[in-house]
Amino acid sequence: MEPINALERTRDPDGVWRRRVNGVIGGAYAHLFDRFDALIFLEAIDFDVVGAWRGEQEAALRGIRLDELHAPDHARLSEFIAHFERLSRHMIAGGVRPATWIKLDRNRQPLQWPR
Repeated sequence: MEPINALERTRDPDGVWRRRVNGVIGGAYAHLFDRFDALIFLEAIDFDVVGAWRGEQEAALRGIRLDELHAPDHARLSEFIAHFERLSRHMIAGGVRPATWIKLDRNRQPLQWPR
């Protein structure tokens, strides 16, 4: 199983974490999703925009402007997001079928829906 980002390449060179995540996706997460009455998935236009959106959210939570976030802040956000990239890509690839699937543009506006 190949790494999908720098975090997996550098901090999980033997794939231990990747195998664990994939096992949970097929086990505990699958059982959890089975319990939902409905699931709505808001898909970003690409994975890179997720970092920008998370930066905006972090700045707002701190009560500062986005340009006031420093390089170490952006690095921490990128690492945080990398932990969820495998799960997100699994969902986008059809790992879970939501009742409603809405693809968003860079400004969080729907491009198409429902699917």
